[in-house]
Amino acid sequence: MNIYGRFLYGYRRLRKIGLRAGIVGFLRKCTILTFEKI
Repeated sequence: MNIYGRFLYGYRRLRKIGLRAGIVGFLRKCTILTFEKI
């Protein structure tokens, strides 16, 4: 049970980091597209 809890904790941390990276990448794509239009 302890190993499972540790796995869940690590998975949640990775998901949070992945979510942040995804948002940053999405914002970068949007800014690049808007600059190309201008």
